[in-house]
Amino acid sequence: MNNRSRKAALGFLAVGLSLVLSACEGADTGGAAQATETTDARETEEVPSTDPGAVSAPDAPQARDWTIYSGEWSLDGAGYDAVLADGGALLSCSMTRQGDFAGSLFTQQAGTERFAEVEIDAKAEGDLLVCDFTDDGWGGAGTLYLRFGDERITAWVENYMMAEDNFCGYGISGEYELIRCSEHVASADDADDADHAEQGAYRRAQELYALPEDELLSLLQERAPYYRTCTYYNEVTDYWENDREVRDIANRTEPLFDTDARYYTEADFADTPVLIIHLAKNEIYARHGYIFQDADLSNYFMGCVWYQPAVEGSAFDDTVLNAYERQNLQMLAALDTYDTGEQERQGENDGSDS
Repeated sequence: MNNRSRKAALGFLAVGLSLVLSACEGADTGGAAQATETTDARETEEVPSTDPGAVSAPDAPQARDWTIYSGEWSLDGAGYDAVLADGGALLSCSMTRQGDFAGSLFTQQAGTERFAEVEIDAKAEGDLLVCDFTDDGWGGAGTLYLRFGDERITAWVENYMMAEDNFCGYGISGEYELIRCSEHVASADDADDADHAEQGAYRRAQELYALPEDELLSLLQERAPYYRTCTYYNEVTDYWENDREVRDIANRTEPLFDTDARYYTEADFADTPVLIIHLAKNEIYARHGYIFQDADLSNYFMGCVWYQPAVEGSAFDDTVLNAYERQNLQMLAALDTYDTGEQERQGENDGSDS
């Protein structure tokens, strides 16, 4: 092989080696790039902690679902119709998950069928809802509070202002412990009970005084200011409602006791408040129109529609008392320990008005 041929062969060999080396470098570079991408991808993955002492972040507190309070709530779980028939209080509402409240609270007085209602449009915060109202149907105004518990809603009114022309004193001004109304299928017995409760004391009063409806209501309204002015008002009302379980007009249309028609014993008054004993004694005189000088006794009996003042104390004759009244008066006078703070009467008829 001459020199020219040898040089050509060496040239072709050099070119071949160059191509082979270039191909190897490309392969290495591609492999390195792929390895780098794989490593980067692994580094960006979240690796769960294997540290047994690691503490995860607490869950965010769950918002209260206020919709669970939607529905009807009453004093004893009775429904709308039963409250209208028997009297009581009922809260009806619809609430959103955020606590927006739309509904009303109403009360119904058995017998007189007096009805008061407050419309509620407010939002609950925490466990409390506050709503100002300007008219409960009787011109009364105040601030209504609702506190939401696990199984009950407590409603109460603060800063209540009674309208000047509300002579009967009715309105939404108390405190009410409400439970969810239970499902109840009405029966014929329920209808009979409702009819009896609806009439109740109101019917008895109409029969007793032989007065039409409008005149009886007018008389009750006329006497109401006396009853509310009496300092006995709260205690006597508590006795009628909680001891006697009477929450209608009977506390103003009927005497406390039948001392003119039956003989009582000391045992009958064993657990009776001293004020009630004091009133029971003076009630015997009040039945016969005795005019009381003591302001509280006068206002109390003037608030009772059965009382008709007719005889001044100095002219009162004890002989008008029947046998029941005389014996009951003697027993009650011995039990009466109520201190009026002053001596209202002097003379042979001492025993009433004191």
